[in-house]
Amino acid sequence: MSDGWVAPDRSGTTAAHGFDERTAALACLAALVALRAAPTSYRRCVDRALGAGASVDDVVGTLKAVAPSVGLAGVVSAAPGLALALGYDIDTALGTLDAPRAADAAGTPGIGGDGSGRPGAATEHPADAMGEPGGS
Repeated sequence: MSDGWVAPDRSGTTAAHGFDERTAALACLAALVALRAAPTSYRRCVDRALGAGASVDDVVGTLKAVAPSVGLAGVVSAAPGLALALGYDIDTALGTLDAPRAADAAGTPGIGGDGSGRPGAATEHPADAMGEPGGS
């Protein structure tokens, strides 16, 4: 599998640096994340890594491994491009988030008990609920 990359020698390592194809592809991916490459740049590298025996977990692990070096912004920036390169359908996943949940559709009250979702919002004054005098 040399498609423009350094060709592996007979031992299964890539002659220029001594890494096997899988390790070289994951190192390339780490470099692309660090450089904040365009999302389309990840596709070829991810395909190369998967073709060399890397798993999806290896690709995600590479992203985790470079996170301390590239920072949260770099990881967040790279994640959608890597997801697309791995064949993850982001639009479909986000579409399920827009669908109303069954509890919301049934009119189940939110955090505050009045359906507003605001903490502390209640349908009656706490003093009224406890039967104390002076409640409104």
